[in-house]
Amino acid sequence: MKHFKSAGCTLAVLVVVMLAREAAGVTIVLGGLDGWTNSANVDYNQWLSTYKMKIGDTLQFDNNDSTDHTAVVVDKEAYDTCGKSGQMDGPFTISPGIGYKLTWFQSGDAYVICDIPGHCIQGQKVYIQVLNSDGTVNTTANQAPGKSAAPQMPGFSWTSQLITIVVSTFSLMVAATTL
Repeated sequence: MKHFKSAGCTLAVLVVVMLAREAAGVTIVLGGLDGWTNSANVDYNQWLSTYKMKIGDTLQFDNNDSTDHTAVVVDKEAYDTCGKSGQMDGPFTISPGIGYKLTWFQSGDAYVICDIPGHCIQGQKVYIQVLNSDGTVNTTANQAPGKSAAPQMPGFSWTSQLITIVVSTFSLMVAATTL
């Protein structure tokens, strides 16, 4: 019986950790070890396609090069042409050995380029599709990260209610094991 209670406690802790991770979002380091660069022939769209960015997730741009880079949020036309006419946010300068984080608080399409001359044309740009927390897509407009008037992090959503239930259950299980 004691082993069963211990396993139940472990399961409850794992559920709480998984739900907390989803509520808080995850940080994805763009390009992995290569980082945000124009010199490593990284196809950022291909690289990012293995991840599902959701509201609250953060994309981290690490500069592992010896020269500055930027992160500029632009519209689709500026992304396609590597131009600055559709600049929505930035530029954010990313010096060597430094990282920069962009967090999205609404779903939709976003485009980020490096506006250092020649870098975007060499492939230093990325398209990001940010999904709703339930995995659905909203592609009605381009967006800049962190610019939502009402951030859509959970307040009293089913996620936070479930966390409350699991924590309460965990507390009861711990209390039962001490008796």
